[in-house]
Amino acid sequence: MTQWLSILEISATIIGAIYMYLEYKAKYALWYVGLVWSILYVYLFWEQGMISWAITWIYYFFANVYGIFAWRNEKGETNEPPTHIKKSWIIPFFVITAILMVPLFFLEVIYNPHAGNMWLVFSTVFSTAIGFTGMFLLAKKVVEQWFVWIVVNFIYVVVNLYTGFADSKPTHYFTVLLFATYTVISFLGYVRWKKMAAVADKN
Repeated sequence: MTQWLSILEISATIIGAIYMYLEYKAKYALWYVGLVWSILYVYLFWEQGMISWAITWIYYFFANVYGIFAWRNEKGETNEPPTHIKKSWIIPFFVITAILMVPLFFLEVIYNPHAGNMWLVFSTVFSTAIGFTGMFLLAKKVVEQWFVWIVVNFIYVVVNLYTGFADSKPTHYFTVLLFATYTVISFLGYVRWKKMAAVADKN
């Protein structure tokens, strides 16, 4: 089982790297790659007892399905430029995040093997909750979605470093490397998407 999980984690890392490149370039194909990536991490996080993250990636799977249709315009084209977040979305974003954290917290306390570590539980729950709203912003092709992924990816790095060391699972470090890279790409992606939105506004 351990060897099988190692193979899956390495595969998820490779597929995740492809996904990151496609998201950075704002390529439509990211949604199809995201479907496969989501399935792998649902299984991996479930096996590790990271219930909130497993639930997150189940949601990501369906969000990828939604994204396939959301990025198409009425003519069936997929090259719509990114846009900035609507001000009316900001308060609901934080409210929904806070509401989601409540049931997720109880799930983590019950099922997470590291439930005694409250900072880890809170980090997992918080990253899950904002990941839900962040995926919605990505599906809407919103520039500011990158801010969400900067936070989420950094938390993934820290938590997987901790659990990899605590559980003696060196393959966790493939996930650490992946999301550390994703954190950097998130900064670069924000700059790129912001420029793309600015060009579209001028036209």
